[in-house]
Amino acid sequence: MSKAVRRDAPQINDICAGLFSRGDGMSFHWAFLIPKSTTRAYKLHAEDYVPSAASYKSEEQAITKVVGEIPPPIAVVKLGEKLNIVMYTSRLTNMPSMLPLGSLDETCTSMDSLEKICKGIPIGVTPRGEERFSCRTWFKAAMKELDDLGVVTCSDVRLLEIELTHLAMLEEASRRPTPAHFISGHSK
Repeated sequence: MSKAVRRDAPQINDICAGLFSRGDGMSFHWAFLIPKSTTRAYKLHAEDYVPSAASYKSEEQAITKVVGEIPPPIAVVKLGEKLNIVMYTSRLTNMPSMLPLGSLDETCTSMDSLEKICKGIPIGVTPRGEERFSCRTWFKAAMKELDDLGVVTCSDVRLLEIELTHLAMLEEASRRPTPAHFISGHSK
């Protein structure tokens, strides 16, 4: 069913989908994850716990199990090429850091421009053909926008949704303690 390929952990700045378990094995919280290290990522998503109060949120998220933090995603799937960001070593901390390059324009060259695109996706609006607004419908709308802008290539968001759901369900059933990592067969 899925053309996805299992792979090692995503690379820093890959554009990924992160699916988080809701505990029932069939439904998931959907988000974009942009790894900033091997253990942490930027998480861009819509919170829809109360549909009438849905909101866009950008935050840092563990992508490996960390005691006392929100559980990591059960599946991380690479969607697009790396953002145009240069890695450098901070003189203050002697740790790797990211330096965004480029300006905010119609192409996505930095976290700032990706976040600007995601913030522009309508929140709380039920898309045509859907029963209600959710983080999943927001994710699909954002994927369509990212495809339109040439940030990622995804000719069929419906097939991508099926692929991501299928992978997450398999991982949920496997009960692995760490998230599985894939490269999507329906996006690049």
